[in-house]
Amino acid sequence: MDRSTLSFCSHKHLVTLKNILLFALIAVSPATTATAQIRQPATGVDVITAIDKTLNELNGLEFLPFPSGRVRVGRGNLKVQLKFGFGYWARNRSTVFGPTLEFDFIKMVFLERGVTTEPTENLIMVKGEPKKITISSSDEKVFKAVGHTLNLTGPGTANVIVECDGNKCEIPFTVHELPLVSGASAEDVIKALGLPDQKEAVFVEWPDTQFRDGIFYSPEAGTGGSISAEHWRYKKLPGAVIAMRGSSLHEVSSTHRKLKGAPNAPRLKKN
Repeated sequence: MDRSTLSFCSHKHLVTLKNILLFALIAVSPATTATAQIRQPATGVDVITAIDKTLNELNGLEFLPFPSGRVRVGRGNLKVQLKFGFGYWARNRSTVFGPTLEFDFIKMVFLERGVTTEPTENLIMVKGEPKKITISSSDEKVFKAVGHTLNLTGPGTANVIVECDGNKCEIPFTVHELPLVSGASAEDVIKALGLPDQKEAVFVEWPDTQFRDGIFYSPEAGTGGSISAEHWRYKKLPGAVIAMRGSSLHEVSSTHRKLKGAPNAPRLKKN
């Protein structure tokens, strides 16, 4: 099969494989509860990461680097990790309806005396007392921090600020503006970015819905309702997904995966 274009049937097989892998990995992982303290990193995050690695191999993708930081809390450290360190923005994107990155974009674990726990509702226990974790943006003209996600609002660089018990860490995040406008024709996209290095077909039929590469597809109710799209990827734009519908630009999305062999930062021409 040509790796540059993945069929809808192939995606269904990938989803099935993902479910099988998730069941298998959970079956062999140590049993835990919501309040369990884990001494080895066998958490749900690791299960999903293992699944993602397998799916990456099948799709010709690999992870972008995970920017990270830590906050000193009591005698322990709150470790913070972003799924990736930059995102993308179309020139006429509304700041009111800016793209929102994945809901689990910010990951956190608290490590104290060799014991690892995950925060609950942004709270960790330190010496028997709950300590609140806050997440904010150093510049809301670039992005707003909403829970564990970022809502992109414009091009530029700002810091993700994580604070707890009087201490904080700051992790930079950059939003790159692409020379595209919403609704641009496929020809205009190709003129601006060149031919894509990979194209992936997306097909969703009512009543199904699908969350794919940070984009939610929900066909209108009714017999025969469906959505067809293509996700274009470029090596020079690691992590970017250019979603095309009906030969026009539907959305620009940012993900934590890049094509194999792609650089770890975008190569954009300066205007």
